[in-house]
Amino acid sequence: MSENIEVRSLVGRYLEQPRLLGFGNGGNQGMYLSSADWMTRNLDRRVEVSVPIKSPELQRELQSFLDFQLEDSVNVRRIDANMKNEFVKSPGGRKSIDAHTAMYDFYRRRVQAKK
Repeated sequence: MSENIEVRSLVGRYLEQPRLLGFGNGGNQGMYLSSADWMTRNLDRRVEVSVPIKSPELQRELQSFLDFQLEDSVNVRRIDANMKNEFVKSPGGRKSIDAHTAMYDFYRRRVQAKK
C-alpha cells in the first residue's frame, strides 16, 4: 500500500471495465489502458498488457470517463490498507452521482447532437 495510491471499486448498472489507469506523476500525467484487472488470477496465470495513451485528444476523452467514475457516490467503494471495502458517501448536502447513469446521459446527448 502507498499513501499516494487510492484504490476504488465501481460496479453499477453497466459492468463495463475500461481498465483505465491514470498516474499523476508530479503533474506529468500518464494514462494507460490495460487488458485485465490486476487480480492474482490474471497476473499469475496469464499474459496481460498495459499500453500508454500518447494522443492528447484521446487522453482528454479518457479523462472524461475517469472523471465520471471519480465523481460517483452511489456505487463506488474505497478499499483501504486494511482491505475494508466501504461505500463512499457524498459529502454533506451534495447530490449523489451515479457514474453509469451520468455517462450514459452524457454520451446519449452527444450522439443526438451530432444527428
